[in-house]
Amino acid sequence: MYIAVESPAEFPDGMPALMKWLSTNLKYPEEAAKNDVQGRVVVKFIVDKDGSVRDATVVKGVDKELDKEAIRLVMSMPKWVPAKVNEQVVASYFNLPVTFKITAPENESTTTKQ
Repeated sequence: MYIAVESPAEFPDGMPALMKWLSTNLKYPEEAAKNDVQGRVVVKFIVDKDGSVRDATVVKGVDKELDKEAIRLVMSMPKWVPAKVNEQVVASYFNLPVTFKITAPENESTTTKQ
């Protein structure tokens, strides 16, 4: 298992696509939203040689509901482009921050995913 690699694992179509995917697929836990629980959950996972995501764990949690949603989100991601060392495809670790933020537009109370 590699921590440092020459070419890191990458979400298909890069970081902007990852941010869009996270925003689209994140489901803010109802109870957390109701209680105004916000913050950043850091999830560590392995991107396998075939690009599949496995073994997601919370490195830095905020709240059990947000932590659980961050794990669900990571485990539901599509396959990544795996990391490389010496031009060989390898399994590697990846840390991903997942931000949960509630915003309320004027005259309306809604939950926004970020």
